[in-house]
Amino acid sequence: MTLNIKEHKNNLKIYDTPNNLDKKLTDDDISPLPNYSGFSFLIVGPSGSGKTTALYSLMSKKKIKGKRVSYRKLFDKIYIISPTMGKSSIKNDPFKDINDDQVFRKLTIEVLEKLENTLKNPLSITSSAF
Repeated sequence: MTLNIKEHKNNLKIYDTPNNLDKKLTDDDISPLPNYSGFSFLIVGPSGSGKTTALYSLMSKKKIKGKRVSYRKLFDKIYIISPTMGKSSIKNDPFKDINDDQVFRKLTIEVLEKLENTLKNPLSITSSAF
């Protein structure tokens, strides 16, 4: 079995629709990273492939020659679901000071329900220093 992909030319144009849902994260140019809240980012790979290194870089890298290259200090609250992150598994771990109620060591239904309940109630969200 083979997969054949064909491109069909058309006149379809997609236009941005102004809304009040997604907020701009920064006035800095952070392309090619998404610059609006409400996006999903998935980092997938086998053990040792650099997933954690990529995430640390995306979240904490300082500007390079004045250009923003990460989401450093753009989020009020960060939740971690990882057996190792935030436990000083690396030197100068930028996630080590995240509150314990924002760090989960296993992805379970209970964890997802807790996060859903927390995120539904904006009054329960406090700011994290990151």
